[in-house]
Amino acid sequence: MSRVISGGSLQRLEHFIISSGVGFKDVELHVCLGEIPRLVNLSVAARDFGHLSFKNLVLHFDTLRHLSLTRCRHVTGAMVQTILQSCPQLVFLAAPRIEASQIISRKRSLCLGLKTLKVCIALNSEDYSIGLQSRMI
Repeated sequence: MSRVISGGSLQRLEHFIISSGVGFKDVELHVCLGEIPRLVNLSVAARDFGHLSFKNLVLHFDTLRHLSLTRCRHVTGAMVQTILQSCPQLVFLAAPRIEASQIISRKRSLCLGLKTLKVCIALNSEDYSIGLQSRMI
């Protein structure tokens, strides 16, 4: 892993796609995301993408256009909500899940150009489903 990021080899990288067969750990993804100066497309099927990786993903919120985190078991609804509120260039987002209560919240999305959102909406109680229905009417 250290050979991949040594010598500035990630300096021109804008599209970073990691398939499910690659065994990156959270700390390794964190380091890679910290070394890339401008990321436009990130597609990660690494199950261990988590809080450390997310800390450096934040560095790319202004430039991200395509983000897929579908097989990342440690991505939380709060992370998805933060992405929706913080990525002005985002056109595509695929993530594991978000709580219905987080969608209903009054916080506005900054992703005004979002064209595709692929996410499982979790309804944890009748209160959330009733609230979601009332907002949709």
